[in-house]
Amino acid sequence: MTEEQKYLEASLKDKKIGFIKEIVSGYYKQPITDYEIRVRRREIIKLKYVTIYLILSRIKVNLTELGLIFKYNHATVIHANKQIIGYLTFDKELKAEIDEMQSLIDHKMTIIDGRLNLDDDYAYINLNECVGVNLTKGRGIVFSGISPEDIEKIMSVLSVSEENRKITSFSNTGMYLLKKIDTDAKETNN
Repeated sequence: MTEEQKYLEASLKDKKIGFIKEIVSGYYKQPITDYEIRVRRREIIKLKYVTIYLILSRIKVNLTELGLIFKYNHATVIHANKQIIGYLTFDKELKAEIDEMQSLIDHKMTIIDGRLNLDDDYAYINLNECVGVNLTKGRGIVFSGISPEDIEKIMSVLSVSEENRKITSFSNTGMYLLKKIDTDAKETNN
């Protein structure tokens, strides 16, 4: 294996670990910075232990390297993994949480590994000619293929006043929205 291949493999491993950390922290509604904290609070320990368990079940990684990510030694990484395995034998709620996170990870990993068939499984929605409406409180709506009159009707139905919105037109942005095709609907259409 060349040095470039080793670097790319390590980079891909880091990216996968990063995705798992993001999924778990998002699932438990904890900031990603909580991985850096060295405290013995139950929610932080659960966040780290579940993440370690999911990483070890998905990625071939050195225990010492993994420990460095969480500021643990390799023995603590082993302990964390064994703790979660033990809890899974009787804690149905934790098992349901981990199963849900694993399905999210599976979906993201197929994207990272390039195993998706984008032509068959996804549809592209062109956002090159679209209108974005910025609303208050950091919210927004993107419209594609809708006339300005229809946008005004929608805004009035939503009770959004003109001073509480900013309309921006986008063109030639080269942006697309990738939408998963419902396999059940696809099979009935064939």
